[in-house]
Amino acid sequence: MDQSSTRRRKAPTMRPMLLAVAASFLFGGAVVGYTVYRLSEPDEITSTQSAVASTPADAPIEPSPTPSATASEAAAQQAVERVEEQQGGIDQRLAAAEQDLAQAEEHWLE
Repeated sequence: MDQSSTRRRKAPTMRPMLLAVAASFLFGGAVVGYTVYRLSEPDEITSTQSAVASTPADAPIEPSPTPSATASEAAAQQAVERVEEQQGGIDQRLAAAEQDLAQAEEHWLE
């Protein structure tokens, strides 16, 4: 018998395919990074750096103004009233749904 006909062919490996995929991924990342770098505005980078550099570290931080207590109490009361109104609406809809289910059950039992 011929030895060449009895030999089995070696199965192809996945290594070249994996290398091609990894190289494509890295190349795509490099292209995206370069594009973002080229399209970014140079003023954005320098203005951010200058804003950080121009603020002294020992500068006092001004507190934000606090709202008056009466205004916040009134707003809280309005929020509570809105929730109560919504809860009443939910209760009414739930009662109507239960009534509809009871009527449907009666219809099916007839």
